[in-house]
Amino acid sequence: MPKSEARNEMGRNKVATADRKAELSLWVALVMLNSSSMRLLKRSF
Repeated sequence: MPKSEARNEMGRNKVATADRKAELSLWVALVMLNSSSMRLLKRSF
């Protein structure tokens, strides 16, 4: 594999991991929002 190809592959992997991290943090935020809103609902009822 030529050096430039290897570099492209590494760049692609970095982008993929960045996307995955963003997705994970989004899910975590959603879960935290859901749990806090459920707590608020339980408190109001």
